[in-house]
Amino acid sequence: MTQSQSSASPLAGLARFEGVQFVLTVGPEPKNELVSWGMESPESVSTWMQKSLESFRALGDRLHVGQLQQVTGMSSQNHVALASCPKGELCVGFRPALLSEDVRESMKTILAKWASGISFSNSPSRG
Repeated sequence: MTQSQSSASPLAGLARFEGVQFVLTVGPEPKNELVSWGMESPESVSTWMQKSLESFRALGDRLHVGQLQQVTGMSSQNHVALASCPKGELCVGFRPALLSEDVRESMKTILAKWASGISFSNSPSRG
């Protein structure tokens, strides 16, 4: 199930953090409900996010380095951060002007806010 979000959605609150360009969430199985803000093709990004997180989890297991907390990718065109929690998986895109430590700290705060307060079932869909 896919829902694109308007500026009045709960995900828009996460976009108020400095430098956020888009937000994508995927709820836990079995529904795997996809919700996005500021994106045109969330399905393809969702697939990439889920495969990336699974690959990094597997790598962490092989290396015995503990539970995956966050993956951050930085480029000259944009920055992206991925994380998961019992509520689901989260992908946030950031402007490239932000420093890597700012992206990591913002993502920690965004993840905590999302994990503690946003309900998928109360999210309005935009048609």
